[in-house]
Amino acid sequence: MRILVMLTGGTIASAEQDGFLSLESNNIEKLMSDIEKSYREEIDFSVINPFTIHSENLSADTLSELIRCLCAE
Repeated sequence: MRILVMLTGGTIASAEQDGFLSLESNNIEKLMSDIEKSYREEIDFSVINPFTIHSENLSADTLSELIRCLCAE
């Protein structure tokens, strides 16, 4: 089985820093590494990161980019 994981930032990639949430790429990389180790034999993960943005900052342009990336995969 193949699963596409599209990373766009947001809550799962955030970490508390000085009282604020900041986007940390290391968080999602560690999460994906742990998942891939657990399911290595069963699932082929393909990971892309078209942009990194908090969901409240999404716009029509970023949604269009998201759709373009999905169609390309």
